[in-house]
Amino acid sequence: MKALFKMDFDCGRMGNLEGVFIADTEDVEYLVNNKISVYFGEVLGKHSEISGCVAESEIKQITTDENVIKIVEEYGLNSGYNPFEYTLCTSETEDIPDNGVDWDDCTVQEYIDFMRKGIIPQYYEKDYKEWRIKSCKTIFQIGSSRWTLGMTFRTKSRMVRTTLILTESGMKEYIYLILFLIIGIVVGNRVFNHLHAWLGVTIISATIIFFIYKLIKTLKDEKTD
Repeated sequence: MKALFKMDFDCGRMGNLEGVFIADTEDVEYLVNNKISVYFGEVLGKHSEISGCVAESEIKQITTDENVIKIVEEYGLNSGYNPFEYTLCTSETEDIPDNGVDWDDCTVQEYIDFMRKGIIPQYYEKDYKEWRIKSCKTIFQIGSSRWTLGMTFRTKSRMVRTTLILTESGMKEYIYLILFLIIGIVVGNRVFNHLHAWLGVTIISATIIFFIYKLIKTLKDEKTD
């Protein structure tokens, strides 16, 4: 829902930044609650470098009246500083996605649109697509002394990378373990769907437990060696 807001951002001894603007109420809540830092730049003079998180006390909702908002939009009555139009300060903001987008080059509004709605800044769509293609692939790296099996996937707000290192000497044992896990889950799933549900659950559970036990034991043996 759109609303008219007034901001009075405290910059200490340098002064204040004031602004009246229209924004989505949920975007404002996200800005405040997630402590998103805004980089205003040298707005209070050369080398002023103003940045920071807008506190709840520094931004107030004036009205949600549709007629008022329509008039403000129609006649361009926004004034002063709108934090959503300024650059995101990534060095002071937590949970910055690593997804092919240079968030230092994006506005606060673009960042919030991605975090809330999954919308990619238009000029980074190509980079994001390339990142998605790479992240969906299973990566095999063959080195002189080890094989690395890695997989990267994305959760709601961040990227997670899992890596399994296979040494040449113990590589076969890991492969057998993975095959055992896959076969056990497939068989258990078939039993669950076509024969007996609880028997299928038992097979899958036993397979996973045995896999974890053998994996931990193998890793401990390697450390001992």
